[in-house]
Amino acid sequence: MYSRKTSVLLLNIVELFERFSYYGIRALIVLYVTAPDGFAMSNESAIDYVSTFTMALALVAVPFGLLSDLVLKQKNAVIIGGSFALLGSLLLLSHQAAIIGLGIIMLLIGTGLVKNNLLVLLGRLFRKEDQKRDLAFILRIIAINFGSFLGIMTIGYIGEVMGYAYGFGIAALAIFIYLALFLIIRNKLDLQEETLPFTPLADPLLLDQEQRVMPRRNSFYTILLIIFLSFLFFEISGTLSSFFRDSFNQIDRFFFNQQESSIWFVETFYFVSGIIMALALLFIWRKKSPLSSWQRFTLAFFGVLLVSLILIGSDYLTDIPLQVSIIGAGILIAGVEVAMSAVSLSYITRLSEPKYASTTIGAFFLFSYLWTEGVTYLENNFSVEVSLTHCFYLALIIGLVLVLFRKEWSTLSGGLR
Repeated sequence: MYSRKTSVLLLNIVELFERFSYYGIRALIVLYVTAPDGFAMSNESAIDYVSTFTMALALVAVPFGLLSDLVLKQKNAVIIGGSFALLGSLLLLSHQAAIIGLGIIMLLIGTGLVKNNLLVLLGRLFRKEDQKRDLAFILRIIAINFGSFLGIMTIGYIGEVMGYAYGFGIAALAIFIYLALFLIIRNKLDLQEETLPFTPLADPLLLDQEQRVMPRRNSFYTILLIIFLSFLFFEISGTLSSFFRDSFNQIDRFFFNQQESSIWFVETFYFVSGIIMALALLFIWRKKSPLSSWQRFTLAFFGVLLVSLILIGSDYLTDIPLQVSIIGAGILIAGVEVAMSAVSLSYITRLSEPKYASTTIGAFFLFSYLWTEGVTYLENNFSVEVSLTHCFYLALIIGLVLVLFRKEWSTLSGGLR
C-alpha cells in the first residue's frame, strides 16, 4: 500500500496526462478539420463542433456518475474510460469522417468516465475531517493546469509542424501512459473513506477523528449551496479576468512595441501566475492551518473584492505605475481562483457520500455548464453588462453574508471545518 502522499502524487500524475491528452486533442481537432488537407471547415463550424462535444460531456456527467457508482465502481470506471479514450484517439488517425466521428464518441465516453472518478478517488484518500484534503486539490489544480497548457502547446505544435497523425499519436501515447500507471497503482491507493449509505433526505452518519459515529445534518442542500456560491465566485472572477486582460494588453504592447497584443503572452502570464500562487498556497497551508475550509471560501470572495478595488483604482491612482497595479491584480486573480477551485471541490467531496460521490461530482459539472450557458444567453439577448463596480458590491455582499452566517454553516456542514 502506498503512503497517502505517494497516492496523491500518483493520482495527480494520472490526471496531468489525462488533461494533456484531452486538451491537446481538442486543440488539434480544430486545426485538423479547418486545414485544407483536412476537412476544410470554417472556424465557426469547428468551434460549434467543439461546443457540441463540451455540451455532450456535461450532459453525460450525471448518468456516467450513476453508472460508475452503482455498476462499474470508481476504479473500474477509470480503467474502462481510459480504454475507450485510448481506442478513440487511435481512431482519429484515420482520414475517414465516419471513423473519426466514432473516435470522438469513444473519447466522449472515456473522458466522461475518467474525469469524475479521478477526482472522487483523490478525495477518498482523506478522512472527512482531514483538512489536508485541500492541499491535494491544490496539487490537482497544478497538475491539470500543466497538463492542459502543455497539451495544447505540444500536441498542437507537433500536429501542425510534423503532421496531424503525429499529434494524435502523442495524445494516444499520453492516454496509454496514464492508463498503464493507473492499472499499476489502483489496488495500492491508501483510500480512507468507507462507503456509507446514501440517504439524501435522512441524516447520514459521519466518522469523526476518534472514529466515533456522530450524526450530522443532511448535506444535500449544503452541497447545492456550495455549488451556487462557487458559480457566483467564478462569474465575478471571470468578469474581473476580462477587465484584466483588456488592461494587460496595454502592458503587452508596451513591452513588445506592437500595435496588437498577443494572446499567448497574457495566457502564459496567467498560467505562470496560477502555478506560482498554487505553490504559495501549498507552502502556507502545508502545516495545520487555523483556517477552516469555509473561512478559506470566504477569504476567496474578499480576494476578488480586493482585485476589483485594484482594477478600479488603477484609473485614479496615478502615482502607482499601471504595470504594477495590473500585474498585481492578475496574480491575485490567479491565486484566488486556484484557492476557490481547490477548496470548493475538496469540500464537496467531503460532504458527499462515497457511494454516490461520482454522481455528485457529475452534477457539479452539469450545473457548471448550464450556469455558463445561461449567463451567456442573458448577456447576448438582454444586453446584460457587469461592471467592476458591480463585481465589487456583489463580492462585498456575499463576503459579509458568509461572515455573518458562519455559525449556521457549522451546523449545516455537521461540524466539518
